[in-house]
Amino acid sequence: MDELANNGNFSGLWEALTPAEKAIMKVLNTSTPELYSQSFRQELAAMLGLDAISTASIQNIIRSLQRRSSIYQQGQGIYIIEDPLLADWIAHEQ
Repeated sequence: MDELANNGNFSGLWEALTPAEKAIMKVLNTSTPELYSQSFRQELAAMLGLDAISTASIQNIIRSLQRRSSIYQQGQGIYIIEDPLLADWIAHEQ
């Protein structure tokens, strides 16, 4: 992600994300939800046009975003967007 940040190419990073990853990034940019709660999973499923989304699916999305260095875990169940410039880009461009 450092290379992308240095080039300011957040759109390339964004396009590489799945719809579920994008949805979680948007939510994390405005709040710190309990990602594994039933209410959040229902909200995310609705955002994605799905009937339901499992806890395992949330875990996989979080792991994927962590591998991309897009988010980090600040505390138990609390995730933050790694790069403040990316967070600003999401707020203004997405």
